Amino acid sequence: MSRFVLVGARRFPPAELSPTHVGVTVARSLAFVASIRRWQLLDSYAIDAIGRAEVDQPRTMLLMWASCPAAAANLAAAWSRVTGFDVSTWPLVAGRRAA
Repeated sequence: MSRFVLVGARRFPPAELSPTHVGVTVARSLAFVASIRRWQLLDSYAIDAIGRAEVDQPRTMLLMWASCPAAAANLAAAWSRVTGFDVSTWPLVAGRRAA
């Protein structure tokens, strides 16, 4: 298993969202996070401060475990369907300190 960083950003142009749509999206997001936690795929996460986020700026980051880049891409696609974010997937590569 390898670690991957999934970065979610708002789509451009931003859509007008109804309160009902926001509630459904939050519920689906919570169910998605519960599912990946149950499977022990979620290592960590970060969420941007509440408030107005600029378009195309990262909003949320997930640090996930996946067996290969294709599996990480599948997780990213699922997360994108749930949240509506554009999701980028990056392998986490351990760096070495310069001597």
